[in-house]
Amino acid sequence: MLSVIILTHNEEQMLPKALESVKNLADEILVIDKKSTDSTLEIAKKFNAKLVKFEGEEFDQWRNLGIEHAKGDWLFYLDPDERVTENLAKEIRAVIDQEENDVYKMKRQNYWWGKQFQYCGASPDWVTRLFKKEKLQKWQGIIHESPVYEGKVGELENSLVHFTHRDFVSGLKKSYQWTRMEAQLFYNASHPPVKVKNLVSVFVKKFWQKYISQKGYQEGVEGFIESLVQAINRFMVYVLLWEMQQEPSLEEKYKKLDN
Repeated sequence: MLSVIILTHNEEQMLPKALESVKNLADEILVIDKKSTDSTLEIAKKFNAKLVKFEGEEFDQWRNLGIEHAKGDWLFYLDPDERVTENLAKEIRAVIDQEENDVYKMKRQNYWWGKQFQYCGASPDWVTRLFKKEKLQKWQGIIHESPVYEGKVGELENSLVHFTHRDFVSGLKKSYQWTRMEAQLFYNASHPPVKVKNLVSVFVKKFWQKYISQKGYQEGVEGFIESLVQAINRFMVYVLLWEMQQEPSLEEKYKKLDN
């Protein structure tokens, strides 16, 4: 039995096609939702998905609920902005039946700004998503979480399709939750006070990495935009960290000014 696990938060635009891509593959669909206020839950119900509420913030805890609530002896994690092709679905079902390995990783085809990227860090992009439930111990990491597992690992030939950064505003909104958590980690680790040179250097270094080192320029206008967005994201992390380091807080300063 295969349980497909999807984490959601206001995913009414992307969720329907994600669910459509696994409706014939999954024996059980588990949607673990974090306080959605749009039609995400209604969409999940139309696909007979099992709904689980998540009240926390950390991504590893969010994914770990899948291990706790899924009934399948195999688990497949799918994000709302990802799609399982027919060939990938057939391959997943085949390897489950064969049981030659305990864990499988696969490549992702990354589409940014409506274009499939080969550069700018888009390829190769391997993700580990298919597990025998008994072999998956947990996910760990507040952000950029990774699975902790045991057993033999195999590779799938077919790729997972990934649609991300579909437009500028939604891309920045999506990244905000990640940047804030990363800033909090830096703050908890007593990162040195943020200076102007830090804000400038992290922006320039990230843009250079994506656009020059990883050849984002090969992707045309889309590559420039993606490199810029990645640099902005890094800049945001350090701005948020700077805010956290202020004593007293910025909010308290404004209150004093108002008085």
